[in-house]
Amino acid sequence: GGDTGAAAPAPEDAAMGDAPPPPPAPLVEGGGSDGAGPDPNSHRLSPETVSVELSMGGDYYHACCGDPDPDHKPEGPQVPYIGNKEPLSALAAEFQSGSPILQEKIKLLGEQYDALRRTRGDGNCFYRSFMFSYLEHILETQDRAEVERILKNIEQCKMTLSGLGYIEFTFEDFFSMFIEELQNVLQGHETSIGPEELLERTRDQTTSDYGLYNQIFMTCLS
Repeated sequence: GGDTGAAAPAPEDAAMGDAPPPPPAPLVEGGGSDGAGPDPNSHRLSPETVSVELSMGGDYYHACCGDPDPDHKPEGPQVPYIGNKEPLSALAAEFQSGSPILQEKIKLLGEQYDALRRTRGDGNCFYRSFMFSYLEHILETQDRAEVERILKNIEQCKMTLSGLGYIEFTFEDFFSMFIEELQNVLQGHETSIGPEELLERTRDQTTSDYGLYNQIFMTCLS
């Protein structure tokens, strides 16, 4: 009786080292003065450029389309937490050599949305995109009734966390920072901010991260 359990042969093309890195995708910044645009021959987004925010008239659409590699360290400048607005034509140009289905989907997006913003694909892109979009929506609409509604929800969320045994100082700063940003986008007082300052503050890591944790807390308790 010979051995009937023959081992599977090892593949001849076993990896002998790291695979060559993919070619870098261009960093597109809308509204720039140098007129630089996307590479029309590039249909891939870098791991840093995996989330886009599409907006029109205060309505927002977020699409996360990738899984960032934590070991990937780009040589060039990183995509900011929230990018500048770009026309949807920039996205269409990048994917012009992609599949017809993808090109058709971009056309459909263009029927409802005017622009996109790129966000850094660091694993928190959805929460950060939602936070910025929500604050921008309040800034544009000055919907004080909505602000009152969310403030009540925050208080309820804090009570729930306390009831679950969390000590207040472990979450209070996160909520306080977001409440401050929420009040700042309401106009008519000394600390009011405009669109450009909101964008810059969202790009600041401390401000962005504190607001981010607030969003995660509220999502988990919803």
